[in-house]
Amino acid sequence: MLECLKTWSTPSVLVILLAAGGPVLAAPSPQGPSYPICDEHSQMQADLAEAELDVQRSKYQEAVALYLRWLPEILKIGCLPAEAGVRLNLGIAYDGLGDSVTAASEMARALEISMLLNDEAGAGSGLMNLGVVLRKLGNLPLAKQSLETSFQVWCHLGDRASMSRTLANLALVSAGLGKIQEAQEQIREALELSDDPGDRARLLLIQSCVSGQAGDFDQAMGQSIHASELGFEAKDVQAVFGGQLILAVSLVEKGDLQGAYDHLINALDLAELQGVNVTSSELKATLMGQFFNAYAMGVILSAELGRPADAFRHAEQAKARALLDQFWQPHPNFSGANSELLVHLRELPGRRAGLSEEIRKESRKPLGQQDEGLLSSRKEQLDELRTDETTLLARLKVASPGYAGVLGAYSGGIKDVQGRLDDRSSVVEYFISEKTIPRQKSGGVYAWVIWKNGFELVQLAVPAREVARKVILLRHLIGERGSGFKAVAAELFQNLFAPLAPHVRNRNLIIVPHGVLHQLPFAALWNAKRKRYLLDDYVLSQAPSASILDVIYGRGGGKGEGILVLGDPDGSLPYAAQEARKIAELYGVQPLLGKEATESAVVHSGPVGILHVAAHGVYDAAHPLFSRLELAPGGGEDGRLEMQEILGLNLKGTSLVVLSGCRTQAEEATEGDELAGLPRAWLLAGARSVLGSLWNVNDRSTATLMQRFHGHLREGMGPAEALRRAQIETRAGFPHPYDWAAFVLSGAAH
Repeated sequence: MLECLKTWSTPSVLVILLAAGGPVLAAPSPQGPSYPICDEHSQMQADLAEAELDVQRSKYQEAVALYLRWLPEILKIGCLPAEAGVRLNLGIAYDGLGDSVTAASEMARALEISMLLNDEAGAGSGLMNLGVVLRKLGNLPLAKQSLETSFQVWCHLGDRASMSRTLANLALVSAGLGKIQEAQEQIREALELSDDPGDRARLLLIQSCVSGQAGDFDQAMGQSIHASELGFEAKDVQAVFGGQLILAVSLVEKGDLQGAYDHLINALDLAELQGVNVTSSELKATLMGQFFNAYAMGVILSAELGRPADAFRHAEQAKARALLDQFWQPHPNFSGANSELLVHLRELPGRRAGLSEEIRKESRKPLGQQDEGLLSSRKEQLDELRTDETTLLARLKVASPGYAGVLGAYSGGIKDVQGRLDDRSSVVEYFISEKTIPRQKSGGVYAWVIWKNGFELVQLAVPAREVARKVILLRHLIGERGSGFKAVAAELFQNLFAPLAPHVRNRNLIIVPHGVLHQLPFAALWNAKRKRYLLDDYVLSQAPSASILDVIYGRGGGKGEGILVLGDPDGSLPYAAQEARKIAELYGVQPLLGKEATESAVVHSGPVGILHVAAHGVYDAAHPLFSRLELAPGGGEDGRLEMQEILGLNLKGTSLVVLSGCRTQAEEATEGDELAGLPRAWLLAGARSVLGSLWNVNDRSTATLMQRFHGHLREGMGPAEALRRAQIETRAGFPHPYDWAAFVLSGAAH
């Protein structure tokens, strides 16, 4: 029931709820780990048996860790039946964690092997589970075909339990296709075939969804209550979660918001219980992302019921959960890790470096002399290696308890945030949801203004989709350096900030964006009435979550000493070299320029007070872990300081990291508002503040801005105030926001 509220909206929440997800009835491998494996592998047999139990108990990360531990050994032995069973259950576990793409890949391989072996039961399981995942991925026709074929297999084998499960999943597909009567008949037949209490709990959930889609909410409520009771008896957390969630949705439709909220709280408590046992950041992000819409419903119901503090708590629960866990966990420790995975992982950077060097050498040749075939081949190989390395890192984290042994995610309330604010600072936190509930007053965009001794929740009137459209348009207009940006900037000011202004009591503003707002240059919002930018009236900084303020400000003022300045590593940024010299001169140090501006200098420097890098930044949307700063090679490093390498640095004691390059602030938010980009990496590595850019900047105006920024730091200003002054002064010579509004300070403002 994990994605049960994927797209709920009026007029009927459950109509779209069904199309997007629903309770899953998976079919573990009928033989699973009991497939014949050599007698000397007793530990493997025991672990795989434990993993299958973990799948049944919804302890999916534990299952994935055990399967990944033994899959290489099974492949080495060459036991195809065992591989099929393990891959099928591994797919179920990944799907339970929200990674349906990986799940589909594993299930497809399991199905392929089962068909090769003429294993009819294995093929039936593979077809059914693949159909479940295809439905989640939105391919309803192919899902239906897969499930119907599976049903024929189970009928031939006379397996009533599997027939029931397959019919239930077919009912979800039928409902998604709008065939309600067909769905009702399929789920009734499924219930007649089933004697298993655990299965019946999820069958009743599906039946309640179908009843809701038919508009019979009283029937849906009765069925979901029964499902919750059976799920509780069977210790099926997801079944109870689903039952409570459907009860909440049904009560919303009936207009009982308080009753809906009471049941939603039960569901959210169960969501937290599932999330607390997932310690891998990648798996945490996918799992908690699936719960996002349930938390969004909590925000909306709390706001409608006049409970703004609860609404804030749900907003924080919905956002950046994996990021929060990483702030609270120790540095990676691969002790006890799968040795083969670790050896393979350590080989990949060298191979990537070799391919990158080949591409670099070939690209430097005159166009007519370049071997296009070689370049294309090497780039394709490099992309494959990046994918392999990302996958290996994720697997190593899951399979190594020492890597991710952390407590559950921390999400603070308003009082926790107030405890970190001084008398001069306020927090403005945004929450965007495209979802609405019946008879909801307006909006879909919420904002909290929080100060030391009070707070205010404001429900903004602008629709969420309109905000997204205007932010994208503003970024385009600024990028084109035209004059039309001011009208859109003025509209966004009126939409997003003007309603908050009466409640903003402090000049220092810590903005916590959400969704598309991470890409908005707040400094450039235009107050048309006063003819002033937002920057002119407030000292701005940002944080990915209000809950991390306690961690960031708890790091103190930074114990690192001095400044490390690097600039123009490849000779293509003459203004960056000039910028680096001027800044180094301010501090009385020597900059590292050209070939001396090496990755090794950063990696081996240890914590410094300030790290300033004037170099190209590359954001890799396909492989965020390989987003990087382009530095010079040397000292055993290839010059590509990647996000995954930054995460391994120890920057505790570093007060400020300045990334004076293109798109160094670029990040993309997932549904659960997880951010993947360079700023997060530097903060996680220990820095208190990071200054980066939202777009490709002009190195001439940037050089001016950076010199003024550091000049104000030397005068004793905090980084947020120093940035504000530098942007205003740069604007005098470069008036267009393209030249001064790109830079954003994340982390501690002072």
